[in-house]
Amino acid sequence: MFYNIFMNMNDRLYAIGMQLESKLNIYFDEETYAKLIKDMNDFDVVKRNGEVNKSEFMNRLIANYSEDFIFRVEALSKTVRNELYEYGLNDIDTLSIKTVMSLLSKQDTRSNKSRTYSFRVNRKQIPAFTEILLSIPYDQDISSFLRNMVLSYLSLPIYKREQIIFKKEYEKLMDAIERKLEISFTYRKYDRSKKHIVSPYSIERSENEMRNYLIVESHNWNKAFIMSLKLYDISDITILKNEKAHFSDNFNQYFTLMKKNGIAYNINEYSIKKVRMDEKALNTYKHKYLERPPMLEYKDGIASFDCSESQLEFYFEPFKDHAEII
Repeated sequence: MFYNIFMNMNDRLYAIGMQLESKLNIYFDEETYAKLIKDMNDFDVVKRNGEVNKSEFMNRLIANYSEDFIFRVEALSKTVRNELYEYGLNDIDTLSIKTVMSLLSKQDTRSNKSRTYSFRVNRKQIPAFTEILLSIPYDQDISSFLRNMVLSYLSLPIYKREQIIFKKEYEKLMDAIERKLEISFTYRKYDRSKKHIVSPYSIERSENEMRNYLIVESHNWNKAFIMSLKLYDISDITILKNEKAHFSDNFNQYFTLMKKNGIAYNINEYSIKKVRMDEKALNTYKHKYLERPPMLEYKDGIASFDCSESQLEFYFEPFKDHAEII
């Protein structure tokens, strides 16, 4: 739907309200549509039956990214506006916005085939969405504006996209970390009635920058235990304002080992682990980078590591009979 430039504000609000009451449709090429579905699966934004939850995902994306997107468009428009001014053109404000939106739209023209992405706006989000959609230029329809926003989102690294989809959780965790306070939380997909209390230390990115991990120490049963938690797994976060975060004497040693070997894997003790490897396994190790733990030593067919047991098992499982944890 295009907004007529002669519409008054009440008419425009009415038109937006009518659209938000029904399903919104955005049109993407096959590749872009597939990337969105992959993000939903990667970030576990799915329904109880395992299907991707397109409405929840798009509600999160628009609500959490619109401000940054509009800022990026305005910054680009300012650059274009300055260039147009040098040529003495008229109505440079309108021309600059049109130019930026046109450039964004061209990112999605690799294929004539299109897929329709339909979703409903969460009723609680309607006031916020109305404010967002009021920022759309008069000569651009909602679908094109939202498509451009999604294309901008997909141009970002995966870890940054995860931070956007779980923006409220990410910002609350960062607040607790900066204030050095404990938090309580639940796991998003498991028992939501069970609260876990931990001391958050930092949010780290995996080596390939695919994931965000919250590093915490738990003190249940009078025993300290370091854990690496996926950002998208964490929900219902409460900052415990009267409880200072605290860490065991061995925390820094184990945390350093986790960063060196692979931040996704918990380490709560120091031990050297051995793996018997033949020449084929050694050659595969040199070329298989994903989740690879650094080797401390290789002597007489035996490799030494100081990573976690679970990381060794995960990494060497595909090696079959050519590598054996001993």
